[in-house]
Parts: sequence; structure tokens; C-alpha cells
Amino acid sequence: MDVCLGVFTKLMLSLGVKELKNLFNEIGIEVNTPAAELVSFSISSYYGSINEKELKAIYNDLKNNPVAIKLLRARVQSYVYQRNIDIRTKQKFTSFLGMRVQSYLPKQKM
Repeated sequence: MDVCLGVFTKLMLSLGVKELKNLFNEIGIEVNTPAAELVSFSISSYYGSINEKELKAIYNDLKNNPVAIKLLRARVQSYVYQRNIDIRTKQKFTSFLGMRVQSYLPKQKM
């Protein structure tokens, strides 16, 4: 699983360009595979934002593919922890995917 996640992350970072978001979405639709859909979603979410409608659509497309769902969860987890987004939005995304949001509080020195 970690290898798959690493490959998708490398693809997203090396191929993704904010200005070419529409091109990647078109290619993802044309290729029409779970991998292409995940790469397109990952690029879009890395360089832009995730909206609830988009997340539900990709989840519904991939819900019968456990590997794809794990990759989707990993991407959403990365997104919610790296962005300064409202806690309610984080909870919405993670609860929809069956995940938990943990608050991060730095350890205090005594």
C-alpha cells in the first residue's frame, strides 16, 4: 500500500501543474480508470481545493475498489492536515470516508 501511495504522490508532484488542471481532468475521463481518476483528483486537491460534491462523486466511483479507497483516504487525510480549513469541513470529509480527525496539539515543555 505504501508503494502505491508513494507512486501516486510522485505522479501528483512531478506531473501536476495548477494551470493544467482541466487537461488532467480531461485525460482522466478519457483514460477512465480508477488510477487516472485518483491522479486527477490528487493533482486538483494538491494545487486547489476539495469540495464535498467532488469528493462524494469520486468516492461513489471508487467505492468497490478497496485499494483506491485507501489511496483516496490518504490523499484526503493529507489535505485536511496540511490545510488551514474549518474543522467542520474536515469532519465532513473524514466522516464521509469513515475516518477520524485528530487535533494536533504540540507537546508543552515542562
